[in-house]
Amino acid sequence: MKVESLRYFVAVAQTGSVSRAAARLGRNRTTVSMAIAALEDELAAPLFRRSGNSMALSPAGEAMVDDAVRLIALADKLRRNVDHSRDGEPAKLRLGRDDVLPEAFWRQIIRDLRQHRPGLELNMLYASPEVLLRQLHQGQLDLACCLGGPGLQAGPEIHSRVLGRITMTLAVAQDHPLSQLSQVSNADLADVPQVVYLDQAGEARFHVPEVAGERLGLSSFELVRDAIRDGLGWGYVPAPLLAGLSETAGPGLGTVAHGQVSTWFPYLAHSCTVPGDDSTVLGWLSQCIEAQMHSLRFGSLSAD
Repeated sequence: MKVESLRYFVAVAQTGSVSRAAARLGRNRTTVSMAIAALEDELAAPLFRRSGNSMALSPAGEAMVDDAVRLIALADKLRRNVDHSRDGEPAKLRLGRDDVLPEAFWRQIIRDLRQHRPGLELNMLYASPEVLLRQLHQGQLDLACCLGGPGLQAGPEIHSRVLGRITMTLAVAQDHPLSQLSQVSNADLADVPQVVYLDQAGEARFHVPEVAGERLGLSSFELVRDAIRDGLGWGYVPAPLLAGLSETAGPGLGTVAHGQVSTWFPYLAHSCTVPGDDSTVLGWLSQCIEAQMHSLRFGSLSAD
């Protein structure tokens, strides 16, 4: 009994006809029809009730269709395992990432990875850049994708690749008085809390150090963005997190007309092996993330 014959059998059972099954599988009708007939001869039982061009499962077909699906899935798994063993690729990928890029971005990456390496087990961890680099050093991650910046050192034993650049925009809620000023001074900013991103050591990053005043420190870029949207202060927001704000309730974000309204930092892929060769899963994934970043438009504050 051939796995391919079982695949034809399941396709006919699901579509209800040989022609639709052949179209789904990319085979001609004769090949599928002959495979079904050979399978029925081998089992000495009719698997379908035929009525014109329609085919419905017979009692014998009903009894075996679930087991046929299981056998096909097992055969596909065995084939993937052999492919990974032959190629020397890992059976598991441990990917760490920060929250600079939106969840929709990573959903697309996961879909692309599953299509490219369907047998690969994926573990994705969300953490701050400092934690990601420490876990990479400790061998707990295979690839860490995060925003670079002042005070963040990967170390000489870590290979880093720039995937793109992220603009940090000085933002405030659209209905906040700061957004109405044509020119904002440090004194204006000092009267309103500055919302800052805190690293693992509790140090403020991505802020305006010259402005003395109240600070609201948060350890997540999304929390920083949402606190600013709630009118709790002003601060730097990664441009990718500005996308899609109109899809949720609440005010949008506006820029602060200040001399340090925007700056940019590299977005990096870190690994203990060189991630630049797209023949490896790490290299392919790095290039996939890079291409996805370049295909998106980041940095607009036009959302209402």
